[in-house]
Amino acid sequence: MDFTKAIDNLHRILTNEERFAEITKSIFDAIDTDNSGTLEKDEVMQFIKDLLKGMQFDNVAPTEENAPLDDRYRQVFQILDENESGEITLDELGKFLRELFKEQIQELQENQEREHLRQHGAGVNGVSIQRNSF
Repeated sequence: MDFTKAIDNLHRILTNEERFAEITKSIFDAIDTDNSGTLEKDEVMQFIKDLLKGMQFDNVAPTEENAPLDDRYRQVFQILDENESGEITLDELGKFLRELFKEQIQELQENQEREHLRQHGAGVNGVSIQRNSF
């Protein structure tokens, strides 16, 4: 994976308000299947279900990280529904996406650093030093 390119692309989206608004509106419109101008719980749940399809394994015991999908839907909806109105507005989705993109950039930067250390990190006498070994 080209971490630098992915990080740069996300930075460009976040720093270009017009582009960010276009992406947010596009995602919002894709979820708003009844064209009501708000996202109801059922629409968000269906979108998340479609997005996560194939990621749940039937033979894996539920844990906090791999909670049943219905629990995940509720958690995501609660995060999105900032004002607890029972509906998601375009503004709420935008705030969520902005934070999601920021977190994704941080995760990509951490992965990039780990990959760099894995490939180029040499310690004393040429012995490779792993960041997590301290």
